[in-house]
Amino acid sequence: MWCIEFDPKTRALTIWVAQLVSAASLRILQRKHSEALAATAGEPFKVLLDMRGVAPIGPDSATVLSEIKRAESALSTFRGRAVLCDSATVAMQQRRTSLDDGTGEREVVTLEEIEAQAYIRLP
Repeated sequence: MWCIEFDPKTRALTIWVAQLVSAASLRILQRKHSEALAATAGEPFKVLLDMRGVAPIGPDSATVLSEIKRAESALSTFRGRAVLCDSATVAMQQRRTSLDDGTGEREVVTLEEIEAQAYIRLP
């Protein structure tokens, strides 16, 4: 299960993912993610990836999620991403995929909502 939303006022793209996440479900999210990136209209934006309640993901799902992350970070207007988790295992997976896809320097993975919200605020 997932939901994606872009708020033009805060310039924040929020992606909520919950429960077990299949690669097929993430492929659908990936298509909607492309539409949400278009909604940023070339303006600077940050991303909040809320993965609270998500079970550790399998390799196929991790690959799709890395592709999603790579697509947003490839845009010159991308300013960073906060990944919010409530599982140390999921947080560890996300840190590893961030290093693998080269976005680690512009991403914070945290178990703290306050830290995630503070990170995605644009100056």
